[in-house]
Amino acid sequence: MWQRTLDQLNADRHPSGGWGYLAGQSPVGEATLLALAAGAEGDSAWLDQGELGWSVLMAPSCLSERFPDRAQAAIAPLLALKGDPGGLSAGTYNASIQGWAWVDGTFSWVEPTAWAVISLQRQGLDGNARCVDGLRLLIDRQCSDGGWNSGNPDVLGAELPGYLYAAGLCAMALPPGDSVDKALKFAEGVRSAPSVMNLSFAVLARLRHGLDPTVEVKLLLERQQANGLFSTRVDRNALAILALRAAEEGSTPLLKGPFEASHG
Repeated sequence: MWQRTLDQLNADRHPSGGWGYLAGQSPVGEATLLALAAGAEGDSAWLDQGELGWSVLMAPSCLSERFPDRAQAAIAPLLALKGDPGGLSAGTYNASIQGWAWVDGTFSWVEPTAWAVISLQRQGLDGNARCVDGLRLLIDRQCSDGGWNSGNPDVLGAELPGYLYAAGLCAMALPPGDSVDKALKFAEGVRSAPSVMNLSFAVLARLRHGLDPTVEVKLLLERQQANGLFSTRVDRNALAILALRAAEEGSTPLLKGPFEASHG
């Protein structure tokens, strides 16, 4: 079923060699990297001229299977990007833990930190100090409901709600433990809020930790349109392909090695 989606991604490739968020738009790093990871046709030529910005944090993961040299080359710029560990916390979280930011030198946010951790793990750098700190940050920033907000679990005494897609993304990065257990339970909420992005990350997270994604896969397939697409957005379609291929094949280019055989 995902092959039709992949065919459309190939058709939507920009003449310059990458993908925008929407068909016909100028290429951007996130959409291009996810499309390449999903198996879309093309080489890495656009990366020579395109500006990856924060999405360089995804490159060692997304490019690892097809363009290993480029994936390896992206590690240095990934490690060079740093969130500000000196800010004051407006909540219970530890603002001194250094993660990654959307813009270098600013507050460390959850999504870029999760992608950076996944990329370092994919390259076998689990023990790197930045990777260890990234995991510490994700655990520290988990909301009380088990999900993650954009960057902090609470502010000025008020708890913030977690986002479903972020729960899946962070669970992909985290090893088995209490935080993952809470995240996977929270992520079951995608069954009543079944967006393409929520479901795609939920499938990948459940597989990563040895859980059956059948319900989420079924709901994801129900969102496929007659033209084969799941969304108007390239990045969402690429995520859907990655999730469905992972469910079929038992692994994904985004993560190191096969999925866990069982969940502890």
